[in-house]
Amino acid sequence: MKRSKQIFAALVLAAGLSFAAQAADKEKVYSRRTPVVEVYEKVQASVVNISSSRVVPGGLDIFGDIFRLPGPFGGKRRLTSLGSGFVIHRDGYVVTNYHVVARATDILVSTSDGQEFAAKLLRADAGHDLAVLKLDTNKALQEISLGTARDLMVGETVIAVGNPLGYHHTVTTGVASAVGRRLEFGEGLEYSNLIQTSAPINPGSSGGPLLNINGEVVGINTAIRFDAQNIGFAMSIDELTQRLSKLLRPKGLRQLGAGLTVRLGRKAGQAGLEVQVEKVATGSSAERARIRRGDIITAVAGKRISGLADYHLAWQGVSEGQKVAIELLRRGPSGQVVKRVELRAQYKPLADVGKLAWEKLGMRLDSSREPSAETAGYRVMTVEPGGPARRAGVRVGDLVFTIGHRQLEDSEVLAEALEEITAGQKIMLSWSRKELLGISIQHRTAKAK
Repeated sequence: MKRSKQIFAALVLAAGLSFAAQAADKEKVYSRRTPVVEVYEKVQASVVNISSSRVVPGGLDIFGDIFRLPGPFGGKRRLTSLGSGFVIHRDGYVVTNYHVVARATDILVSTSDGQEFAAKLLRADAGHDLAVLKLDTNKALQEISLGTARDLMVGETVIAVGNPLGYHHTVTTGVASAVGRRLEFGEGLEYSNLIQTSAPINPGSSGGPLLNINGEVVGINTAIRFDAQNIGFAMSIDELTQRLSKLLRPKGLRQLGAGLTVRLGRKAGQAGLEVQVEKVATGSSAERARIRRGDIITAVAGKRISGLADYHLAWQGVSEGQKVAIELLRRGPSGQVVKRVELRAQYKPLADVGKLAWEKLGMRLDSSREPSAETAGYRVMTVEPGGPARRAGVRVGDLVFTIGHRQLEDSEVLAEALEEITAGQKIMLSWSRKELLGISIQHRTAKAK
């Protein structure tokens, strides 16, 4: 009898515990704050909507939007383009795709809180579909964290934020489906080092950021395949960071530096990235100051450096020959050492454009840019028989105004366009030619030597 009472008491206790556990489960609240939610909250103020417009002749756009929306023929029409972008510096510098703002006469940028800013195209690199806008604002904006795609893993979670079809600040998720993809769009336009992603991307998403789970930008959403589902492509963010010094430089201002090439690198044992010295030019003031590869730059000319945009913009107010104070952090066996040096600013010498144009394309150009009612460019003085330019149809007297989809605005852009050409690469050349019935415009692809 006594044992029966013990068993009954145990059953009652177990039942009570079971009911208590069920009640506790009902009271338990599961966290809905996922890493994706946290990333969006971190970057939403840095992602912008871009609306641009331009007046063009009737018919399809010659450059072509990657999404190639049709239009009416005949007369003139105003095209409005919607896209996305992101703030890379608090002073109002925004990155987007070139095709979002190509030949735009008016650009309007709006932020997540509804503010609108007029913007101007600071510089563009059409060959890599990159553009930097400068917003007309005195208000400090929230800048996004640039990352790197060098360590991006296939299968890694990625997050796209943009304005597809005008739906502001749309978030989609997926994975990095592949890296190192290459796309050809015809007429010599080819993008390489692309990230393929399953995160849904649509027209209007162009120029928006592709982020990792830490909220760092690893790519710039660029293109989609209409004949597939969830196959989108993003330009690697490293394509941007490699060209950021040129893109942040106002037109007509030559590149200043001190023999340093920098990159973003991951902080040792910490989250985030830092500006690191990647290369020191031989014979430069940086070499004489004994700066080493791997040194971390923390200040330039008294301005604190937290990212690549900070570093490149710090040189804008510097004159050639001026001494600039640089603060470095160097890690070694004995710990961290802060080093302060003075470097003498110097112009990067322009490449020999005459030599490069002949060696790579088989043509000699006049050294001065020639204005024209239709276009402005460089006059062809000599064409190599059987060379790339001649096979493309270029003749002596033609006025070349684009190389590799880059408008030849000055000798520096011409030098940059020629420097970037690699052996065997297909390059789009555009030129104007005087004919009996007026001026004709030619667009042809040349295969570089």
